[in-house]
Amino acid sequence: MNLLINRLNYRIMLKYCYILLLSVVMVSFASCSDDDDVRVPNQLFRPAVFEADVQMDYVVLSWIPIKGATYYLEVSKDDLLFQTDIQKYNIKDASEFVLDNLEAGKLYSARIKSVSIDPNIQDSEFAVLTFTPR
Repeated sequence: MNLLINRLNYRIMLKYCYILLLSVVMVSFASCSDDDDVRVPNQLFRPAVFEADVQMDYVVLSWIPIKGATYYLEVSKDDLLFQTDIQKYNIKDASEFVLDNLEAGKLYSARIKSVSIDPNIQDSEFAVLTFTPR
C-alpha cells in the first residue's frame, strides 16, 4: 500500500514539474522581444489635416502642428505643377497662414511640409491641396 502511494505521489510531482517547466519556457519566450527598443523616427510626418478656408479674396490655410517642427509652404497659380508664380514661406510657431490679395476664379495650389528642428531627422513629404477664391 505504501508503495502504491509513493508511486502516485511521484507521478503527481512529476506532472507538476512538467507543468512548471512548461510555464517557465512559455514565459521566457513571451518576454523575449525586439520591440523593447525605443526607436526614434528618422523622418517627420506630413502636417495632418491640411485645409483651405476659402473666402472672397483671401484664404486661410490650416494644419495640425507637429512637435519639434517648423513649416515650409509653397503657393502657386497652377494645378499642382508648382511652376507658375511660386510664393515660398517659412513658418514658425503657427498652425495657420493667411494668403490675401488673391484673384477670384483663379486656381491655386498649396503644399506644405514639416521641417525638423533636429538635423538628424529628415523633413516630411509635402501635403498638397488646391483652391479657387470666389
